[in-house]
Amino acid sequence: AAKAEAAGAFDAALRYFDLLLGASENNHLPPELFHWQSKRLSMLVYSMRFEEYAAQRLKILETTKDMLQVAELDLIECKALMLQQDFPAAVWYAIKSLRQLGVFFTEKPGVLRIVFYLVRLKMMMRNKSVAFIENLPVADDKRTQYIVDILQSTSSAFFFTAPKSLT
Repeated sequence: AAKAEAAGAFDAALRYFDLLLGASENNHLPPELFHWQSKRLSMLVYSMRFEEYAAQRLKILETTKDMLQVAELDLIECKALMLQQDFPAAVWYAIKSLRQLGVFFTEKPGVLRIVFYLVRLKMMMRNKSVAFIENLPVADDKRTQYIVDILQSTSSAFFFTAPKSLT
């Protein structure tokens, strides 16, 4: 019953977005409506309508070239892959998305690389107190938020399919 109620809520939300966006199969939406388009895509993902989501996502991707808008679409794609429990694809897609945002790491780093970065981190944190870390400014730019959100939404996939890349 709870699933049916949740599905009904998603259906109502999708009808709202369809009315808001004037959705039709051949309708080309202006970029100003990207926020609502991405909300609608999220509703399609959470209501498990993956085929419809994939078709809509491709249409939106064709019209957007903005890096942050693509990052938002990538975040939704990572969540869709996680909901489908396609962990290898989620890891691959997260790595690809993070590269576009300027974060580079490999899926299968060697032991030497892991040790190097752990030592490097220890050196960077030397003489830093807990108070110093707590007083660091909050990152409020959208790019950093998308990086954190992508890592957070795919962390369990990384844990299962590429645990070495988390170090």
